[in-house]
Amino acid sequence: MSERAKVGLLGVALMVLVAGVGSLQAAKPAPPQPPPPPLPPPSVTYVWDEAKGGWYDAGRKLVWGYAPPTYTGSLTSFPYATNQAANYAQVLLQESANLLVDGDYYMQLSIDWYADGDALRGAYYYNRAVQAWADSPLFADAAEIAAQHGNWRLPTKDEAVDAVAKGLFTYGPNGFDSYDCSPAAGLQPLGSSRLNWTSTTGKKNGIQCAWAFAADGGLILAGQSGSAIEYLVVRSVP
Repeated sequence: MSERAKVGLLGVALMVLVAGVGSLQAAKPAPPQPPPPPLPPPSVTYVWDEAKGGWYDAGRKLVWGYAPPTYTGSLTSFPYATNQAANYAQVLLQESANLLVDGDYYMQLSIDWYADGDALRGAYYYNRAVQAWADSPLFADAAEIAAQHGNWRLPTKDEAVDAVAKGLFTYGPNGFDSYDCSPAAGLQPLGSSRLNWTSTTGKKNGIQCAWAFAADGGLILAGQSGSAIEYLVVRSVP
C-alpha cells in the first residue's frame, strides 16, 4: 500500500475516532440539578369560627353566615331579603320550629301510607320525618350563636365578588371545599347557578335595581320588586 493511501486511511480513522468521542460526549448525562425550593404553605383565607357565627375572612374582617332557608319557587324581593338578613337569628330560629312541624307532618304521612299497605312511601316519609327532627336543633343552635351578634346584613357587591374570586362557594382544586350554606346535617353546597342579593343598588333603564351574584362569578343588576333571587348574610368584625 502506498504511503499516500496509508495517510488517507489514517485520516479516516482519526475522523471516526473524533466522531465517536463527540457522540460519547453528547450522550453524557447532564449533571443533576438541585431540587426546586419548597412551595410556601397554602394560605387559609376562610376559617370556620363558631363563636363568630360563620366563615371568617381575616383579610377583610368579614364573617359569612349561612344562607337563610328559602323555598323553591318563592319570590324574594330585595327589601324582603334586606329585612330578613337584619333578622337573621330569628329566621334561623323560625326554621327550627318549622322543621319540628314538618317532622310531625311527615310522620303522619308515613303512618297513613303504611296503613294503606304502601311500605315504600311509608319509609320515604318516615325518613323525612326523622331528618327534619334531627335538623331542628341544629338550626336552633345556629340561631343562638347568630343572636349574639346584631350586625348581620347583605354583602356588598365588592364583598361578594371578592368571595367568589377566592373560591369561597366553589369546590374542587381551586375551591374552598368547606363552605356549608345550611346548618342542616351534611354538606349543603350553595350551587353555582343560584343568584344572591347584595346590598349595592343601582338603576337600569330608570328602574331602581340591586346587584345580585352567583357562585360561578355571574353578576346582574336585577329589579328590586321581586325575583327568584335568594340571599346570604355577612357581618363585619373589628
